[in-house]
Amino acid sequence: MPVTDENVRSDLYEPADFNVKYQVIASIVEPGAKVLDVGCASGFLAEYLVRNMNCHVIGIELDPISAERARSRCQRVVVGDVTDPAIIEQISGHYDYVIFADVIEHLPDPEGVLIRAREWIGENGLVIISLPNIAYYRIRLHLLRGKFEYRDIGIMDRTHLRFYTKASAKQFIESCGLRVLRTEPIFVKPKDAALGPLFPTLFAYIFVFVCEKNTGETPAEMNNLP
Repeated sequence: MPVTDENVRSDLYEPADFNVKYQVIASIVEPGAKVLDVGCASGFLAEYLVRNMNCHVIGIELDPISAERARSRCQRVVVGDVTDPAIIEQISGHYDYVIFADVIEHLPDPEGVLIRAREWIGENGLVIISLPNIAYYRIRLHLLRGKFEYRDIGIMDRTHLRFYTKASAKQFIESCGLRVLRTEPIFVKPKDAALGPLFPTLFAYIFVFVCEKNTGETPAEMNNLP
């Protein structure tokens, strides 16, 4: 089922359905994998991975109410900020997958977090990142009309601190010492999906990036990590 404008905001907490974005993310994960779900919200993705794919999922969630619900869905939930050294110590280790589902755009220091995530994945581990597409055609139309208005939900969510196109997101991710292996576009409406394969950067509402560690490049910021 497609993501809709109506449920995009609730995706951060408890979506009404396991929509296409989460289906795509889940399809990337191998059964039995060890997973770190950063910003796990109430644990709806973790629940699917545990029940249907026998994964071992550790969640981290800033909101204590969401985290409390996630406890019954994850093997373990750490409550706190992913940039907090005390929290980092609790989740450090090697994972098969580190997932950031609509999280990076909310962080004040996304670079530092992704550089750290590079060290959380094992030799063959993957980082999975979903990001809203600021170049979505409806946003472009608003800009043509001179409008850049924040909203309570969607791409222009007022809690977003960063905005990315497909190209700028890829550049940003790879500057953090990761290599983007592939990108999956997520379409909102049937007409978007029909035209999307021809113009994905125009009609994709969200992009999912599948990344591995770039072993040939170590970000300079790594030297400054505690």
